[in-house]
Amino acid sequence: MKAFYFSLQKLLDLKISEIEILKIEILKISNKINALKKEMASLDNEIKSSQDSMEKGMTISDLKQWINYIQSLYVKRKNLTLEIAKTEDKLIEMRKEYVKIYMEKKSLENLKKIKKSEHDLEELREMQNSIDEFAQRKI
Repeated sequence: MKAFYFSLQKLLDLKISEIEILKIEILKISNKINALKKEMASLDNEIKSSQDSMEKGMTISDLKQWINYIQSLYVKRKNLTLEIAKTEDKLIEMRKEYVKIYMEKKSLENLKKIKKSEHDLEELREMQNSIDEFAQRKI
């Protein structure tokens, strides 16, 4: 009996490796998005507390500094929002790539199962032919 050999095994192994790498990258990007959202929430809290402190009363010079500070916080918030959007777009692209490679991997695995079944069937036929030949020699 000859051992089963799948000629596309290296390609299948490559797809499996690519999937594992993409899983890690997707996890990193998801963690980055979560960190950015936490930073955004912290920034929102800082803006709210600054606005609350302004309502308690300030001098004119303090008010100018406060306005500059609040504007800088809003600029920082806008930049964070843009970064989150870019990162989420990247995540969507990586997920699409993951699905594509996963489907390719599944196709290769299905092809391997079919080839293995064909191989096993051929082995069974050869074995049956050998048994039939042996039985005919005995007769």
